[in-house]
Amino acid sequence: MFDPRLIREQPDRVRESLRRRGDDPARVDAILAPDEERRTTLAELEALRAQRNTASKEIGRMKDEA
Repeated sequence: MFDPRLIREQPDRVRESLRRRGDDPARVDAILAPDEERRTTLAELEALRAQRNTASKEIGRMKDEA
């Protein structure tokens, strides 16, 4: 079993290791593609949460002024 961080940081090394063991090195790409999509989606989610928090604070500030 490989550490996901190792696969992300050194995919060529993991591919070579799989080749030596007789496994299909394309498995690395099968892992990296969804992992990258997940990481991108999480970054977008965090940006949207930050935007929501900023808007919420602004609404609170506007209510206090009224």
